[in-house]
Amino acid sequence: MTGIDPAAPAPGSHGEEHPPQIALRVGDVPTARNDVLVSVSPADTLERAYTLMTQHDYSQLPVLSGTSFLRGVVTLESIAIAWGGGARNTVTAAMRPAEIVRVEASLQATIPLIRDKGYVFVLDGGQAVCGIITASDILAWFEELTGAYLTLGEIERRLRLCVDRMCPSVEELREATGRRTADATHDLDLGGIENAFKKPGYWNRLGWIIEQEAFVAELSMIRKIRNKVMHFQPGSPIDEERKRLDGFVNWLRRIDPQV
Repeated sequence: MTGIDPAAPAPGSHGEEHPPQIALRVGDVPTARNDVLVSVSPADTLERAYTLMTQHDYSQLPVLSGTSFLRGVVTLESIAIAWGGGARNTVTAAMRPAEIVRVEASLQATIPLIRDKGYVFVLDGGQAVCGIITASDILAWFEELTGAYLTLGEIERRLRLCVDRMCPSVEELREATGRRTADATHDLDLGGIENAFKKPGYWNRLGWIIEQEAFVAELSMIRKIRNKVMHFQPGSPIDEERKRLDGFVNWLRRIDPQV
């Protein structure tokens, strides 16, 4: 089997037992950990392997001994070659060495391998296979992150326009947001923007007929999701968080189409 060495970070220099993760790892990709991994055994027939691959639209399947020990891989190409050569009709005849990486390996270092081979199988802390990452998985994950970035960008632009209306002067902007060095709304983080929406005197200038408390509570949740996404924390964004972002931007569009 081929693969790359894990790239685990060295212990911190300040006596930290578990130093913070800096680089993205293979395990951060959602499909790297899959509780239901479709696989075949060496004794299965090629028809069985081909059936599973066409059923699930897979280009490759792991060949496992037991429930998790990786023996190799079968692909559509290797099955076609085995059948064309008149080989015996078991998975072993079409099995090839598998591309593997460990769950703690550097994602950046792994992407070229995924690009070249089309996939990698992921091993957990031992020798058990726990998932697979394909080139399409990487693309889908990055598209998900990109969608979250774009939605957050629209949310922040709309909120800044609202703050412009609430705080027409620099003095008011600084007082409302608590950001004493801010000269314009582009100087504000989302926490400063949230502060302005909390002030009843400024809130009333918007003329919105909705509950201030409910809006601020949701804005606070959006700020937390924003921090998770923008800092590229592992596992972000999950489906429920994306739904919350989409719901909030649609709410802004409905209550104030002008911004």
